[in-house]
Amino acid sequence: MVPARFFRIDGQLPVTINGKLHTRALPDVDFSTEKSSYASPRNDLETRLYWIWSTFLSINEIGIDDDFYWLGGDSILSLQLAGKIRNELSLKVSVKDVFDFRTVRRIFDNVLMNEQQSTRFEENNTDQGILSGDVPMLPLQKWFFAKELENRNYWNQSFTMRTPQLDAITLNTALNKLTDHHDAFRLRFRNTVDGYVQFYDSIGGLL
Repeated sequence: MVPARFFRIDGQLPVTINGKLHTRALPDVDFSTEKSSYASPRNDLETRLYWIWSTFLSINEIGIDDDFYWLGGDSILSLQLAGKIRNELSLKVSVKDVFDFRTVRRIFDNVLMNEQQSTRFEENNTDQGILSGDVPMLPLQKWFFAKELENRNYWNQSFTMRTPQLDAITLNTALNKLTDHHDAFRLRFRNTVDGYVQFYDSIGGLL
C-alpha cells in the first residue's frame, strides 16, 4: 500500500458537484517506467504478452521488468488478464501466477518456460461434462445458512425489464443453452437433518 510515486498538483484537487474527487479532471500521468530501466521483449511470446498487458493497463510502453500492480493492476484486472492469456495464447496462466510473477519476464521464465505449464491449453482441455451431486459451500454461504432467519427467501433479488415483443421459444432456447454451459446456474439448496446442502440440479433451464 506504499505509493510508488508522488505527483504535485498545483491548487486544489478537482471535485464534483457532490464534493467527491473528480478523477477524470485529474491531470494525465504517464506511469511508464523510466527509459533508463526499460527492457524490451526478448522473443515473440513476450511481445504478445507485452501487448496484452499494455491493453489492460492502458499504457503504451511497458518493459518486461515492470510490475503489473505498480502500473495500476488490481485483482479484477488480474482475473481478466489471466483469462485473456488463456484465450488468445492458449497457455495456462492463473491469477496466482500473475500475483506471484508480476512482470512479463518472470511470467515467461517461471510459468511459460515450464514444460508442464507451457503445454498448449487445447491439448489438455477436456470436457468436464455435466456436473452433478453435492457441492461444498463457501464460507460466506455457511455463515448465511448458520443464521437464524425466519424467511430465507426474503434475500432473493428480482427485477422487471420492459422489452419489445420477444420470441419466447428463442429466448427459452438461449437461456437453456446458457444454463447448460454454466453449471452454476443449476446450483440449488435443500434443507436436511444435518443442515442446508448445496447441490447441482439435474434439471436445466432458466424458464
